[in-house]
Amino acid sequence: MSGNLQNNMRHADRGFTMLELAVVITLIGILVGVFIGPSSSLIISMRQSAAAAEVEREILAARSRAVAEGRPVGVYITGSTIDGTLSSLATTAGITASTYGLYPLELASSTSGSARISTSVIDSAAAPGTYSIAARFPGVIITSITGGSMAGTAIWFATDGTPEIRSFSGSRSGLQTSDIDILLSGGAHIIVRAGSGLVEVQ
Repeated sequence: MSGNLQNNMRHADRGFTMLELAVVITLIGILVGVFIGPSSSLIISMRQSAAAAEVEREILAARSRAVAEGRPVGVYITGSTIDGTLSSLATTAGITASTYGLYPLELASSTSGSARISTSVIDSAAAPGTYSIAARFPGVIITSITGGSMAGTAIWFATDGTPEIRSFSGSRSGLQTSDIDILLSGGAHIIVRAGSGLVEVQ
């Protein structure tokens, strides 16, 4: 019995062979490759889904605000450029439009007057009155907006929560007759339904 014990102790002292170490390192490399690849694409997918949910939430907040306050409220959406309209709306509100995202809109008076950016909503990660997609969800951008008011980049809600069409001067042209579609990078669509004002993520 002492002979077997000595053989076992000698075997334990010699450690791992190079072949055993190579096999273990190869297996670890394969496992890391299998789990790291999908997890980075999963993170991107999760960011895109979260961004779509946040855009939906901001639009629903504008709709709720219009109903609760009994006055038209809107959201100005900019994807990748700071256009002249946004710059003038920002100047009217006394802020600088320096980021892309969603800007809450209101009329100069409670029910009429020109459109302006509402500075009552504060986002410390961006300009006052702004909700920045890029700041909160790196790599996600708004790629297109179709069907909205003010050259297709604004969504206005009437006091009953239905989407309506308004000009830059704030005057009402009627109800929104077509759905508004906001497309995010990654293919998520946020749809605002004409007539009802329901907001859906597809």
